[in-house]
Amino acid sequence: MERLTEEELATLNNVNIIDYARASGIDLKQDSATTFRGVNHDSLVITPSKNAWFWNSRDVGGKGCLSFVTKYQLDGDNISDKVKFGKAIELISKTKLLPKEYRAPEKKPFEFDKKQVSPNFSKALNYLTKTRGLNPNIMQELHRQGLICENRFGDALFLWRNPENRRQIEGLTKQGTTINHAKFGKRGTLKLIEKNSTPQRGFNFDVDSQGRINSGEIPENIVFFESTIDALSFYNTHLNGAKSVRLVSLEGLKEKTFEHYVIQLSNQLSKQGKKLNSVSLGVDNDDAGQKFVKDITSRFSKVHYLKPTFGKDWNDTLKHQRLVAKKKMLARQQSLSR
Repeated sequence: MERLTEEELATLNNVNIIDYARASGIDLKQDSATTFRGVNHDSLVITPSKNAWFWNSRDVGGKGCLSFVTKYQLDGDNISDKVKFGKAIELISKTKLLPKEYRAPEKKPFEFDKKQVSPNFSKALNYLTKTRGLNPNIMQELHRQGLICENRFGDALFLWRNPENRRQIEGLTKQGTTINHAKFGKRGTLKLIEKNSTPQRGFNFDVDSQGRINSGEIPENIVFFESTIDALSFYNTHLNGAKSVRLVSLEGLKEKTFEHYVIQLSNQLSKQGKKLNSVSLGVDNDDAGQKFVKDITSRFSKVHYLKPTFGKDWNDTLKHQRLVAKKKMLARQQSLSR
């Protein structure tokens, strides 16, 4: 093969992965406004706006079409990396595709499909309480209020309800309840945001001054988390202290979502002649979480960081507290039996 110039290689690499996959018969499905997922390997996630991909089950990813073909499409070929790279050049060249800006499909408003909801809640409840250590009474209450339900596959559905009108569902997060590391990588379970979920929104619920959930009382404090599980875990660990607070999942680390909910709650309180008392972050204690805290607090000096007291996140903290409590109970029982 004739040696290509750097410019020619860059042209091939800048071919959009989605366009190449479609031309090459690699089946993909769109699973959010910004990402696609593999059909045969559903731990493969592609972000076309960045022309990037990540294969969760293999913990490998990259940016550009050459990277995708070499490390994903040709993964099973028993040939050297050099030969794979040459083959990737041939495969992309054959499609005759040229780089072009990816244009997302026209955005449609989110519509919640009620038909996907199962009358059962047992599988989701078992996962949330046994695997994640969450309080069953709280999970049942959130289920009763229509914030958490289960689909026909047993996945937990976390509904993003509008705090100003909780009949309005603005999106949802789907959390798998079956652990399969071979299929879902390090995470072990399916997790995705439903297609067309409203940008800058996430799972949220209010706790009033009496500790009641979504009573209609507007809270004077707000705390943000990376995920729904972490928001629920924090509440579980602060049952006596979490009062007059809105708990919000950012569904990642999203500044625009943070800003939306701060402004929304401030406006709600202003109509009652009140002010927002405190804003806190309960994001993960890792590099990404620490960077997010630094970025937010550099712009909003009054924002507090509620660092998980054990492990990486608040679910680690909750499970640790459960384990310590269990050990203490067993020690007391052994002491009494002597």
